[in-house]
Amino acid sequence: FTLYLPADTPLIDSADTTPVPVTDDSNAILGRILVMDDEVSVRELYSILLESLGYTVDSVADGKEALDKYISASKSDNSYDIIIMDLTIPGGMGGKEAITELLAIDPQVKAVVSSGYATDPIMAHYGDYGFSGRLAKPFKLADMEKEISRVMGLR
Repeated sequence: FTLYLPADTPLIDSADTTPVPVTDDSNAILGRILVMDDEVSVRELYSILLESLGYTVDSVADGKEALDKYISASKSDNSYDIIIMDLTIPGGMGGKEAITELLAIDPQVKAVVSSGYATDPIMAHYGDYGFSGRLAKPFKLADMEKEISRVMGLR
């Protein structure tokens, strides 16, 4: 997908001089998220977006790496709150296969499936396959934030 950002639009309206309140919670970490996608650029974009929302993010290229990282984090008492998994990974283990193994390890895992294949049955009925949520690519940052908050029980 392509992300376009306006270059000439100011980030802050110069007429708005209302100070932004700063609280002790302004730098609070909302949770830990593991991102699995075979494309480096997509993993980097997810990381940038999620970190801008206040999450700590780790990323991996396939389901095997995701399982290893998830297990390792769980054993070190530094577990992930959510894992976002690409549905299909060419030549590797995708979310479709990885969710079964994740559920065997942790039946309470909160996994969000992500794919550009909106017509895939897993995207339509994600709960039937063990996923807690879904993100259909391309998506807006607000949609990502809303879905993650819903899955984490923050909203």
